[in-house]
Amino acid sequence: MFAGSEAADGVRRMLPISIAGIPEGVVFGALAAGVIGHAAPVAMSVTAFSGGAQYATVSVLRDGGTLGAALLAAAALNVRYLAMSASVPGRSRWHRAAACLLLTDAAWGVADGSRARLLGAGATDLVAWTLATVVGVFGGKVLGDPAALGLDAAFPALFVWLLRDHLGPLALLGGALALVLTPVLAPGLPVLVAGLVAGAIGAAR
Repeated sequence: MFAGSEAADGVRRMLPISIAGIPEGVVFGALAAGVIGHAAPVAMSVTAFSGGAQYATVSVLRDGGTLGAALLAAAALNVRYLAMSASVPGRSRWHRAAACLLLTDAAWGVADGSRARLLGAGATDLVAWTLATVVGVFGGKVLGDPAALGLDAAFPALFVWLLRDHLGPLALLGGALALVLTPVLAPGLPVLVAGLVAGAIGAAR
């Protein structure tokens, strides 16, 4: 199969997933606009391009955390991409690095080991996510107050969803540790510390 048709196949495979993720992007844009303004959420979607990390960053800033804590929380959520990027094929290190700019969980899954499919899938997801963010940022006023509609629950709900397949002793330990540390550490740090402790315990097993 030629690279062009593989890229098109990546677009085809990713399109339904990207469409399904549009409401999440709209909610992110609407919530983030009230915390970091109008331009920053769109810039984050184009550059960071990671729903979990973007939600974490805005959540920490919303709760009064420092920019450093927000960035550390986002980095902790994206550590998994270090391992995933090692499996991305390419003719050179630069080709692999360029492909990794479009790496997401869904794009990596549908790529099935093909760099061209990854590029097609990742580009599709990036466009859909960024456009959804723009709609949320500039159309959020039409929705009204996100908190009044309960959309602010999207922050904790997202992380519960991310944990759905990983609930176990370590996840419960991390949750308990974060709960204990919340009154004594700055926003964002309890989750980061709990994640590092749970990760260290898991790696030592």
